[in-house]
Amino acid sequence: MPHWVTSGAVSRDRDRTATGLLLLVIGFAMSWVPYLSFVGDILAFVGIIVVIVGRRGFGPEHQRNVVIGGVLFIVTLVGAVVLAVWFVFALLGQASASGTGVTIAASQLQGDFEALFIGAALLGILGSLSRVIMVYGLADRTTRTLLWAGFAASVAVSLLVLAVLYPQIVTAINQATSGSTIDTGPLTSLQGEETLLGLLNVLPAALFAWAYWRAREESMNRPSEPSSSF
Repeated sequence: MPHWVTSGAVSRDRDRTATGLLLLVIGFAMSWVPYLSFVGDILAFVGIIVVIVGRRGFGPEHQRNVVIGGVLFIVTLVGAVVLAVWFVFALLGQASASGTGVTIAASQLQGDFEALFIGAALLGILGSLSRVIMVYGLADRTTRTLLWAGFAASVAVSLLVLAVLYPQIVTAINQATSGSTIDTGPLTSLQGEETLLGLLNVLPAALFAWAYWRAREESMNRPSEPSSSF
């Protein structure tokens, strides 16, 4: 073991990893529940930070995977914020005050909603990939199978949501913009259906939570390995 890594430091990093993985398990378990998903996302974010801080406790392969997974997670998080901000400003940019209400170009509004749903699906897939990579170095064969199963289920749910909602965008927008003012009912209904379909994420969430719990248990029983400096 390199001289800059003491046994005490390794022990602290291993404890941090165990704590971070526990927070991620709880976060995944809450991530599919409406109104609680935000809390789950916060716990998962804190868990990932703790795992990154404690990455030196399990050897260079784990360190590399944590860094790659962490970068993908940050890209996903930043992408989600950028997508949400862009969508809000796109809607504001589309809207213009008129004598009796608001007029919006339906074709452009349709494009904005399509970009929102496609972007959200792609970011969801990227976020799921970061979950697989993050603990791959700690996982045995069964846990890796669970990780890939969670990824496959997440991709399937994202594509299913996109396939169901995408054809409804044109109808909802035409209904919303058919009058002199915007009727938000069809758009709200579309968003409500997206939330309902989001409940299907219980399957990938459960698989990832199970995989991370197993990875945590395996890490706690794993002997110390030489670490690198990054």
